Amino acid sequence: MKKVFVICALLLTAASAVYAQKKNVTKAQYFLEDALMDPKHVNYERADMAWGFVEQAMKNPESVNMAKTWNIAGNLKVIYSNKMLMDRSSTGNMDYDAFFDLQYDIVTFFSRCDSLERLPNKKGEVKEPEYRKTNLELIKTPRQNLLIAGSQYVNSDVNRCIKFLDLYFSTFSDPFMAELNFESTDTMKYDAYYILGNAYEQLKDTAKVIPAYEQAVNSETYGKNACFGLMQIYKNRGQNDKWLEYCELGVKKFPNEPVFSKVLLGNYIENKRWDDALKIADLLIKNEPDDEWAYYNKGLIYFESNRANEAYEVFLQTIKIKPDYLEAYAAAGKAAWKVADTSKDKNVTKEYYNKAIEMFEKARELSPDDATTWGYSLYACYNNIGNTAKAKEFAKYLKQ
Repeated sequence: MKKVFVICALLLTAASAVYAQKKNVTKAQYFLEDALMDPKHVNYERADMAWGFVEQAMKNPESVNMAKTWNIAGNLKVIYSNKMLMDRSSTGNMDYDAFFDLQYDIVTFFSRCDSLERLPNKKGEVKEPEYRKTNLELIKTPRQNLLIAGSQYVNSDVNRCIKFLDLYFSTFSDPFMAELNFESTDTMKYDAYYILGNAYEQLKDTAKVIPAYEQAVNSETYGKNACFGLMQIYKNRGQNDKWLEYCELGVKKFPNEPVFSKVLLGNYIENKRWDDALKIADLLIKNEPDDEWAYYNKGLIYFESNRANEAYEVFLQTIKIKPDYLEAYAAAGKAAWKVADTSKDKNVTKEYYNKAIEMFEKARELSPDDATTWGYSLYACYNNIGNTAKAKEFAKYLKQ
């Protein structure tokens, strides 16, 4: 008989404990409603009392899995967040760490509330969430503030930055927020990926930088920076194929950003991809018609692909843009010389030797001490047109 009494006593004690914890939720709800009796004048003393009860309920296994517990907690955090904003408007001061922590809690608590409401009841039924409609409105601004927090902390506390951004990204797949369709409506998503990648880059966690930057290349603000970041990663790894992939992507996505085109042009020239190089040079010239560097390299492409006549004309255009471009005069001279050497028409040969001499003489005028640019070339061209007197003048440069 004693055993029966002991068992009954234990059952009554357990039931009493469960009731006490559920009563904490009821009390928290009561004080929350009392605090908001006049929405224009929140009773913060009552709100604090509500928080005292719900904080216990959030820790106790008997009430921690009640949706109502987390709904109350979320609403109290909203009250405290709004109070901080009002205080800032009057004092000009704010504890931003505390404020951002409130934003984190609001999103977390309401998400937890909704996930509990989606659980099937004892009959296996899933009812329409009671709090969802109201709470979706309440999380919109705090969710945006998660991204602001990430951008605030990226240069000062990368771990906090990652904490806030991880929660921000979780909202895209959270069933609670599905009807808000953040995947389509959030225009800041790709900016957030860049900030996240930057944080991981500071931690030297390249494995996490790469997927973040791969998404961030779609950012209108930071896309080119993400592209550069990926290029640098793959360059350091010696993965030239991936480096080239993102360099080409940079040219495609950011045609008005000349750095990608110039780097890619250098790569194509180095690898003798003349047709591809010519397209990039033309793109650079289209975007910046007075870019003497692009014209000069276009001339080199023509020269190396045995189109010396066209190379000569392009070098003349380069000189027109920059009249003191020493290398362009020397290159124009070499192009004219090559035309003269390969032509079967004696008149053309003579004409282009004279053009070559004109270019090399200009190079000499611009840089009289740099005989390697014009010395031997003038000797050869004068000699080839039969001007032995002038050729002798430059014979001393034969060994250069």
